[in-house]
Amino acid sequence: ELYLSLDRTTEAESCVQETSAIFPLSYQVAFM
Repeated sequence: ELYLSLDRTTEAESCVQETSAIFPLSYQVAFM
C-alpha cells in the first residue's frame, strides 16, 4: 500500500512477485 500511495508501481509489482514466489497459494496474492 505504501508503494502504491507513493505511485511507485514498479516496486509494488516486485513485492507482489516475491510474495507470490514464497506463498503461491495465498488468497491475498491471488487478489492482487
